[in-house]
Amino acid sequence: MANTKVLLVKGSNYSATEFEKLAESGTIVPEELWGEAWQAQIPMWFDNNEFQYQAYRFGDVDPEFVKFVQEEINYRDTNEATNFYII
Repeated sequence: MANTKVLLVKGSNYSATEFEKLAESGTIVPEELWGEAWQAQIPMWFDNNEFQYQAYRFGDVDPEFVKFVQEEINYRDTNEATNFYII
């Protein structure tokens, strides 16, 4: 994964879950949110502060490491509110 783009989503109790629902329905396009946040270089808020999102870019990241973090370290109760997505 060269040039890994990450979108961090956080907010209230179910912000990440809401983000996922909006992305699945096509209401939002994660790549576009990432681009807006990357250009702004500050955390952004989506629609009446439903959730906050911020863009990050990293060098090469092994996809197996990403999978490990998402499945083993990112605790289920917390990832409903705060989670990261590879763009």
